[in-house]
Amino acid sequence: MNKMEKEHKNKGFTLLEVMLAIFIITSGVIGVFTTIFYINNLMAVSSSKLTAIYLAQEGLEIVRNIRDTNRIKGQEWTQGLTTMGCEYGCEGDYNTTEGLTAFNPDGRYLYIDEGGGVYGYQEYTRITNFKRKITIYPPVAELDPMQVYVSVYWSYKNNNYQVNAAEMLYKD
Repeated sequence: MNKMEKEHKNKGFTLLEVMLAIFIITSGVIGVFTTIFYINNLMAVSSSKLTAIYLAQEGLEIVRNIRDTNRIKGQEWTQGLTTMGCEYGCEGDYNTTEGLTAFNPDGRYLYIDEGGGVYGYQEYTRITNFKRKITIYPPVAELDPMQVYVSVYWSYKNNNYQVNAAEMLYKD
């Protein structure tokens, strides 16, 4: 072998080096795509959780609004909140003014009016994957508070999620 042939042999890559380089590059690309996929799922769940937190807070405000409306009208402050058996769960939205309706665990997803961002049970622009359950325990004595619990349920990619909120409402 002359000098020229030796230099030519040492300049090239062996098959093993090429395979190792391809393996390293492929591992890096798969790692990057896995991370992007994980972050994308995490962002979707976080966004839904934030919406669910707002829907739970809205559920508490709906109950407070009904209580306040009762007081303004001179009615019993618990009217429409405890007579429907809400200790087993009720549902309502901002169009609910006279009282809540029974919660249906098998159905009744909230809709959203995408033009105004309003959630409700009317068939707005688009149905969501959120369900809201409002549970109310009436006051035992005259000065006792009414206990209000709101749970918002949703699912994403075959995983079920839930957010809870609670408040004690008093007569005055």
